[in-house]
Amino acid sequence: MYTARPTFAFLSAFVVSAVVLTAGCSTDKEDTRTTTTHDRVGDTTISSHDKTDRDITDVPRSAEMMEQGTGPLSYKATHAGRVYLYDADDSRLVYSGSLARGERFTVDPDSDRASIDGKVVYDQNLERKHRHKIYFDER
Repeated sequence: MYTARPTFAFLSAFVVSAVVLTAGCSTDKEDTRTTTTHDRVGDTTISSHDKTDRDITDVPRSAEMMEQGTGPLSYKATHAGRVYLYDADDSRLVYSGSLARGERFTVDPDSDRASIDGKVVYDQNLERKHRHKIYFDER
């Protein structure tokens, strides 16, 4: 006599295996960001009118947060590298530029200025009540 049990068991095992193997495979269409490197030459100022999707991913993972706060901030480079000014409340990169060893990067939200050793490198709205962060990445 023919019995369907072995065939049913085989098909059940096949279906369960297929479900288990494909469960971890999905596509998240909302996350379309790409990874970029930050070995740009020259200084970069991001306009407050730039509506592209800029966030903390614009700061390299190797960069270390050196200062943060809502008032004036300052950082003196102990090595040559790249400085990043990030507006944490707007989740956007405001400025990035090169710093030589010994140069001081200063941010003054009250006067809407950022400078390197007294030379103004950014003079647009800094939103004085926002929390800003200075990141530094050694080369």
